[in-house]
This record gives sequence, structure tokens and C-alpha cells, in this order.
Amino acid sequence: MNNEKILKHFQYISFDIFDTLIKRSVSVPTDIFGLMEQQYNQSAGIKSNFAEKRIRANQVCESRNGGQSACLADIYNELREDFGLYTDWLMELEIQMEIDGCRPNATVVDFFRKCVAEGKTVVLISDMYLPIAVIAQMLKRCDIQGYKKIYVSCEEEARKRDGRLFHKVIDELNIKPSQLLHIGDSWKSDFIQAICAGAHANHVKNDQKELSKIPKNITPNNVLHYRTLSACIRNCSHSMNEYEKQGCEMFGPLLLGFTQWLKERLKHNGITEVFFLTRDGYTMKRAFDCLATSEFNTYYINSSRRAFTVPLYWKASSLDEILSSRHFSKNGKMSVRSFLDLIGLEPEQYKNRAYEYGLNMDYVYVGRQFTDNSSVISFFNSVKGDMVINSRQEYEALLAYLQPYGIHGRIAVVDVGYQGTIQYALEKILAEAKIEASVKGFYVGLSPKSVFVQKGEIEAEGYLCDIGKNEEMYSIVSNVAGIIESLFCETCGSTKRFVMWQGKGVPECSQCIYDSENGRLVDESSIIADYQNGAQKLIEYYHEVYPNGIPDIEPEVSVSRLARMGLSPTLKEAKLWGDFRIDKFIQTGNQYLARPRNVWVYLLHPVQLKRDIITSWNIGLFRRLFILPLPYDKLLDLLRNIYLKKTKRSL
Repeated sequence: MNNEKILKHFQYISFDIFDTLIKRSVSVPTDIFGLMEQQYNQSAGIKSNFAEKRIRANQVCESRNGGQSACLADIYNELREDFGLYTDWLMELEIQMEIDGCRPNATVVDFFRKCVAEGKTVVLISDMYLPIAVIAQMLKRCDIQGYKKIYVSCEEEARKRDGRLFHKVIDELNIKPSQLLHIGDSWKSDFIQAICAGAHANHVKNDQKELSKIPKNITPNNVLHYRTLSACIRNCSHSMNEYEKQGCEMFGPLLLGFTQWLKERLKHNGITEVFFLTRDGYTMKRAFDCLATSEFNTYYINSSRRAFTVPLYWKASSLDEILSSRHFSKNGKMSVRSFLDLIGLEPEQYKNRAYEYGLNMDYVYVGRQFTDNSSVISFFNSVKGDMVINSRQEYEALLAYLQPYGIHGRIAVVDVGYQGTIQYALEKILAEAKIEASVKGFYVGLSPKSVFVQKGEIEAEGYLCDIGKNEEMYSIVSNVAGIIESLFCETCGSTKRFVMWQGKGVPECSQCIYDSENGRLVDESSIIADYQNGAQKLIEYYHEVYPNGIPDIEPEVSVSRLARMGLSPTLKEAKLWGDFRIDKFIQTGNQYLARPRNVWVYLLHPVQLKRDIITSWNIGLFRRLFILPLPYDKLLDLLRNIYLKKTKRSL
């Protein structure tokens, strides 16, 4: 029956309340007891089984009432022996969480308002233990007004579930049963029982089963958090556009989980001065400022690996010293062009000089082939003077830029990760300038192979993964590293260097790749902005519903949706993100994150396929190349094993 027919044929309409007019911020009604248990345990400093006892108390009271709904006060009186002085606090907590967490079900509420506007007699019916006064507050919060009366089973001593509440409503309205239309989400209580009572019924789809689905990779300890997060995403994303919704669902959990973790870790370490590094720190600071209190002072400072490492090289005495500061490995790859860029010199200005030394600017050396090459060493010695002059100038400009921030004492730097290079360089610069500061880094993820952390050269910890913590997650994160960096990133050019201007140190930024029309296939800036806005709205919603920070989002939960996309993307997801232009891949000749060439190109040139796999989001590349939803992660593992076996044989 459509809405127009309802308005035409019925004067008396009843609505179910929960999961029909109102959506709660939990996927399963009893999940709220689990959230309360966490908060109670934290407050009381004990480990309890409140949720189990709360469910049991409701069952005992209903049994005592001959199967009729129990009242909230009676339920908590049943719990008083177990929870003593906390009993009343727990009851108030449940009421407040119900009020804070309720949101209107937009489609049904819109129709409810039409019914009221048309002068229909509207009543609300619910099988519920909450008192009418509390439900009235929840309805008011959702701006649901104009109904004639609320009928709640615990106060009416009758239930929808057995049909008696419908008979009571019909009797009080003094109408024939066939004059009433009931609208609700439960097939049994709202549809079948209404019809059995002689009324008409209209079923509203309930998404509870969908919300309650748990991916296989979510461990039992995190099921409650995953379900709660799913409900929050559902509630706050209903009015968002397509990309905002995706950002809320895919990126929001990671941003929320990291922000909660960061706040807790800063408190644990007694740090109040927090520096978010550009460009990845843009979204982090925005989220943190929403959740954090005035006890923290937050700053957003320009930075990049190049802008912070080049100012160190004026003190370097040799080629080896420069490369060792970047932990250049024996398998590391370097060309003369990339080396000049690394030490802060413009490669094109030294093209002729490199030629004089018999060097090809773009030839790629591996490991010691570069550092032991006599021509490379001679070339370096010839440009060293220019490097020192430029490095010293950038050093002075960087110090001038940092000076207004008054950096001293215990501070935090916050970034995506994964090696900690910028933190290492910053600490060296502060030490050189004799600025007394103790720096600790907090990252979305740290590579288990971070040499800076392994050698104790920096103090740092990661949320998703770290050395000795969730190391297995690093491989999962690696599949979506390019996407994660894009999502956190401010859509502006990166900081190239610092220069002096009118007596001040100012950042000089390169053009953002997304500002260029060259090679644009999707509007990256707009999509990223929408993703970030969707994620930010989830942060704001979560903070409003759970101001005390319960429940904390564990890494496993926060990244699960992104990991699913990274390991098993839909074709639509692979095409969208694959068409993103990525800075670091342009340097390797592959401008896009995962945009495959024609299959015939790969058949004729298998080396090109290998190169594209290495320099791209490889699973997204395969998904687009072969179309079918195959287990590409397992296929890639197989190819890696074959490659490693061949490599061992050749050795």
C-alpha cells in the first residue's frame, strides 16, 4: 500500500516506535547493555558481567508479570543486590544512552509528519520497558511531534506481541478495527498481530539483520564495537551524498579509531603539545580537535621528507654519510637524478656536468653500485659545495619557520607513518640548534622494518601496526597504503623547502598534482573532500552519542572495511581509486594508482606487467584487468612464491 492510498483511506494510523520511527545507535538492542558494562567497569574499576545480568533481570521481571513487559524501575530493583550504590547510576546511564543515541528514521518520520499535517489521528505503540516519559524525550529529540498518545507495553500491561495492545488502542480510539492502519518493522508483532486484531498493517523494512552481519576477520572481542560502529554509520550517513557515505563507512572508522587512540596515548605519556605534520595531518588535526579537550595545544606545521632532511646535509662529509642517514639499503635503487633531488639540488641544472663525468642521469644503480662508483663519487664532490650552501640556507629558513611555535620540552608529532623519517630529521635539527625538546611520534602505522625505531633513533608508536605489535596487519595496510595516504591528505601541494621572505621562514610548496588537468580521469580533490567530510561527520556523531569515548575502536575494526576494499575491491571501487593520480607513482612512470594497460601489451611485454604490479595497487590492477571477482590476493601470493623460488635457484 503506497503513502497516497494510506492518506486517502485511513483516518487512524498507529506507528511502531523503535526501528520504525526511531533508529538507535546500536545494531542489536541488547548491545547497549554491553556498552554500559564497559563504562561501568571503567568507572568501578572492576570486571563485571552487567550485560548478562541486565538481560536476565528483564526475563525474571517478565516472568513475574505473567509474560507482560517489565518496567525499567522493576528491572533495576532486581539488579540492586548485585550493583548496590551503582544501581541508580546504571539506570540513569541507560536512559541517557538511549536518549543520546536515538535518531529519526528519515523516510518514516517524513510520512508521519504528512499524516499529522493531513489531520490524521496518530498514535504510537511500542513493546518496551522504558517509561513513557523517557520515550517522549527520545521522540522530542528526533523532532517527532503531533501524535495523540503513546502506548507502551510496560505501562499498559498489554503487548503488541500477543495482540492485546492493539485491542486496547482500538477500544480507546472507539473505532472499528478495520479503521486502524498500523505501520511497523516486525513481521510478527507489527504485521501479523495487527491483522489478527482486525486492523490493517504496513511493513517497514528493518535493516537490523544487515547491521548485525560480522566479517570473518573480526574477532569475538570486537563484535560489539563493529556492530555499534555499523549502527552509527547507518544513522549519520542517511543524508550524505555518495562519496560522503563511502567516506563515512570506509574512512570514518579508521580516522575515529586513530583519533581515540591518539588522545589516550597522549594522556598516558603526559604530552599536551601536539604537532600534526602536513599534508597527512590535516584531517587528523580536524578530527582530534573535535574529540580532544582544551588540555591539548595542537598545531599544523608544514613538513615533508625532503624539506626536513635537506637542511641536515650541510654537515655531511661524504656520500655514504648522506645515504646512511636515509638508511639506504644494499638493495636500494638510486639514479643521479633522484640523488640530486634528494640532496636538494635541481637535477636539470647539473645535467651537463653529469654528462662530463660519464653519467646517465636516469640510469638506476642498485645498492653499492651507486656508492662505490668512482664517477658518482667524483660528481658528488663537484656539487658538494652547492649542496652545502643550499642546505645551510634551508636549515636557517626552517629554524626561522619553527621559531614562532616555541618548540621545547615534551612534544608529539603526528603523521601517517610508516618509517618515521621526518621525526628523525626534526630531532636532528632541534639538537643542532640546541633546542631542548623531547619528541615522540604517533603514527597511523609504523613499519615493522623501520630502522629508525629498531635502532632506537626515534621514540614512536603506531596505531594499526608497530614493531612487536600487530605486525601481521602491516601487510594488510600495505594493500591500501596509497588510498590511506590520499584519504588523510590535504589536497594541496607538498612542502618542497623553506625559504626566507621578509625576515621570516616560510614554506615553498609545489603544485598539487590534483590541480593539474594533465591525465585527470576523476576529480580527486572533490572525492577526497567528500570522503573526509563523511568521516568527520562520523567523528562528530560518535562524540555526541558516546561523549565518554566508549566504545574505543580497535585497529582490527577501524581498518576492516578499507582492508576489504584493498583485498577484494568491487569493480567500481577498483576503477574509482585506480584512476587516482598518485605523486610517487608518477616518478616510476605509472601515473595512476591502478590503471592497467591493454592485456595484449602485457602478453607481449611481461616485464611491463611486473613493473606495473610493483608500482601500483596490484589487487586493484588485477581486478580491472580480469574483471571477475577472483581471489587476487592469493594469486599474487602464488606469483611472489614462484618468483622467490626462481630467485633462489639462480643464486
